[in-house]
Amino acid sequence: MTPFRHAEVLTELDSVIAGAPADATGALWRLTGSPRGLDSNLIRLPPGGRIAPHAEPALDVLLVVVEGTGRLDGEEGTVSYTQMKLPTTVHV
Repeated sequence: MTPFRHAEVLTELDSVIAGAPADATGALWRLTGSPRGLDSNLIRLPPGGRIAPHAEPALDVLLVVVEGTGRLDGEEGTVSYTQMKLPTTVHV
């Protein structure tokens, strides 16, 4: 494994969530800076909320449910997620 040249805490997710209005949805936090080979967003969905399929030809997505529950509907079926579980990376 290659050692990190520089490591830092990017944000405190608990603080971001606590500081957001209760009815706020969408991206509560985004990774900024350049260059990077990774995009990251903290997205809050309302109950029953959905994210449309991505239009990019190749995109790996790491889904983590921070609060509540969720599900991913895919070609091979549905996977349910509970909070603080780290599922496999999904290619969409």
